[in-house]
Amino acid sequence: MGLLSLVADVVVSSTAIAAVRRSFGYSLPTGMIKHPTAKMVVDGYLGLGEFTLQKGIEMAAKLSENSPAHQATTMSNAIKDPKGKSKSK
Repeated sequence: MGLLSLVADVVVSSTAIAAVRRSFGYSLPTGMIKHPTAKMVVDGYLGLGEFTLQKGIEMAAKLSENSPAHQATTMSNAIKDPKGKSKSK
């Protein structure tokens, strides 16, 4: 239960908040925070979650492009003509 555990909890919780914001459109009203230092900390915390979520989405998309299922679909679509009919001899 050290510093690493605390950092991991902060990253996971801020990423979860970012996922809720993207999924449901709900965002925390940070404009109501009057203290400039507190606002900066909260904005940094939320920004960390946005960054982490975006990188996770990009990594998942890249991994799915290399998956055998995606490659099979791509090959199947390459065989079809523009009208969506399969080319057969």
